Amino acid sequence: MVTRGSPLAPTPLAGHDWQEMTEAQRLATLQVGWAQVAYHYTWRLTFVKADRQGRIVVRLEGATGEAGRGSALMLAEMHLQAGLDPGVTLLMEPLGDANKLRLFRGVKPL
Repeated sequence: MVTRGSPLAPTPLAGHDWQEMTEAQRLATLQVGWAQVAYHYTWRLTFVKADRQGRIVVRLEGATGEAGRGSALMLAEMHLQAGLDPGVTLLMEPLGDANKLRLFRGVKPL
């Protein structure tokens, strides 16, 4: 189980160097930083977007179940915060609903 610091601690903000980079530079920095630890894991992390505020949208492949995805996301975030910038936050890429029957009946997910 992965645990984090106090929930009452102030949220760290992305550093000045992170904010001054272009999105392409941020994504390249993330790729290099993640490549140093990625070999430890069986799942794959793809960086989709990285904004100035430190919010990074990722696609996670290979982690099974909700618990597996949550733990994988938290571990990746801890590695990136320790190695790159303490103000980065990982967010999962939103996925659309691919259930054809639900779409056919007109049911819309919340």
